[in-house]
Amino acid sequence: MYKIVEDYLTPNKFSRPEKKLKSVKGVVVHWVANAKTSARANRNFFEMRKNGDQGFGSAHYIIDLDGLVILAIPPEEMAYHVGARKYKDKAVQNLSIYPNNCTIGIECTHLDNMGIMSKHTYETLVELVADLMKRYALNPAKDLYRHYDITGKDCHKWFVDNNDEWQRFKELVKTKMNCQISYLEEM
Repeated sequence: MYKIVEDYLTPNKFSRPEKKLKSVKGVVVHWVANAKTSARANRNFFEMRKNGDQGFGSAHYIIDLDGLVILAIPPEEMAYHVGARKYKDKAVQNLSIYPNNCTIGIECTHLDNMGIMSKHTYETLVELVADLMKRYALNPAKDLYRHYDITGKDCHKWFVDNNDEWQRFKELVKTKMNCQISYLEEM
């Protein structure tokens, strides 16, 4: 069981545009690309973007090394987590020409520059993704993405470099979905 702390970003055009998601067609897994940092530090990094001098970027959920989850963008709003000049054809076909408008983004903290997550981060990621898949009636076999699958970016690095681990993760999510009541339903 994991804990979600709501700590929403200040509304602004660079990290929290307050635009509604058109629908939820997928969940996208990311890594923060900054080893041993906290979910709070990464949430604050997105908050610092509000003035526009650091570009666009945000995510809905950020999972800490201890498994705590920060909800930085309300799940009904769009986050800027998969922006790109060009998207992979399959992503456009399955999602939209602008996947930010129909996906939920989850950032994962990690222990090293390879992207290896702590046990707590990994276990929470499995549970949170399973809950989101159930909540939005999604299928982990086809509706669960790495940032890489949408844009080609090397993100979530551990899962990109270890595709067998990505497939194992998707199977764990599927198993979790079939075994438990959603934590999000209890909220």
